[in-house]
Amino acid sequence: MKKILAFAVLGTLLIVSGCGGGRSEIAQNIAYRSPFDEEALFVAVKKNDSKYCEKIATEELKKDCEQKINDQKIYYQALEQKSEKKCQEIQTQQLKDLCTEQLKDEKDEMKKEQTLREKEDAEIKKEAQIEVSGNIKDCDTLTQSYLKAQCQLNIATSLAAQKGDSKYCQQIEEKSLRKACEKAVKG
Repeated sequence: MKKILAFAVLGTLLIVSGCGGGRSEIAQNIAYRSPFDEEALFVAVKKNDSKYCEKIATEELKKDCEQKINDQKIYYQALEQKSEKKCQEIQTQQLKDLCTEQLKDEKDEMKKEQTLREKEDAEIKKEAQIEVSGNIKDCDTLTQSYLKAQCQLNIATSLAAQKGDSKYCQQIEEKSLRKACEKAVKG
């Protein structure tokens, strides 16, 4: 049993070392994945600082580290500048995709906000037109509850004051506003 285990370990070492001739791909990957190099890479990426890449012994991993740091810098610049073109400069595909997707999401969100602002502006203009018309029933066509209440209050109060009759105040749905209207008419 011990002999079989020893042969297995020896066989593994020979495969990893390439049987004594040049380094095998497996041996290179093991060197590539040195714990010290991996730690330096982790710290460099976390701190977004290429000076930690210099501590990496393996040349291929050092280049990879510097590329990751460079890509991160481009990523943050692209987001700050809101530049999809800048995202395309990123070499790491995952980060490039994330950058592009994030900018797309921001644009979509900005479009939604713009649409909401435009709808609210249109509703405010509609409310003003209804007030000018003086038809309190048209206030019910407003979708924003605060505009509906404001419309009812302004029209009812205006009509009640002009006619000297608080019955117009009864058309106001909101109780506290109705009382304010009645109080204004009684003066």
